[in-house]
Amino acid sequence: MGAGLTPAGVVRVAAAPLVAMRRASPVPTESARGAHSESGQAGRGGFRRPQSQSAIQREPIRITIGAMHRDKRISRVVGVALTAAIALALGACASPAPPPVPAPGEDRVVEERVRAPSGGDSQELQVFGVRNAAVVALGRQAMEAEETGNLERAEMLLERALRIDGRDPAILQQMAEVQLARGQLGQAGSFAQRSFELGPQVGEICQRSLRTLIVVHERSGEWERVRKAREGLDGCRVAPPERF
Repeated sequence: MGAGLTPAGVVRVAAAPLVAMRRASPVPTESARGAHSESGQAGRGGFRRPQSQSAIQREPIRITIGAMHRDKRISRVVGVALTAAIALALGACASPAPPPVPAPGEDRVVEERVRAPSGGDSQELQVFGVRNAAVVALGRQAMEAEETGNLERAEMLLERALRIDGRDPAILQQMAEVQLARGQLGQAGSFAQRSFELGPQVGEICQRSLRTLIVVHERSGEWERVRKAREGLDGCRVAPPERF
């Protein structure tokens, strides 16, 4: 430094503060450069208000809340669809209740205690009203199904016949006997009572209706009704008028 009078010394002395100044000034970062460039552009194109920090943070929060709501709706829809799918699967797996199986010997009860004793004597009066041909055909088909042991088909055919004519005494009594064979005492008694009330109250149909009621009332222990039904059997047996 004392020999700084030489030109080389002057250069060395002048260069030392410059190096120190360069070391003291920080190197601009990328964000600082971007801010400097934006301020330069704002200076050239006009004044531009810098965006506040709260505004910068508000937009991500709003988007996050909207995404949460959207996720909740999607979850709710998926849950409803899954519940419906499970319900449908359970409904498909569930089988309908099987029809009641007739007790052993019930079919013989119908034949032995209702139909055979009611055949009666050919000399007894039989009254038949005008019947629908389709109803008669369905009753015949139901009898054939019953003879083969297919009581479900017999019941279905008789239901079709009753939809055509619900006041046919023969079809009503036939349905009562099918229900008795299946062990459905309540329905058997209901159809038999209706057949007796709508029928001629004489002849074979009358006897079959009352004999069905006798069996039903015996099974339920209604002995007074059993007695009245047995007394009514005598009224079903009517001699035909004499022919001249």
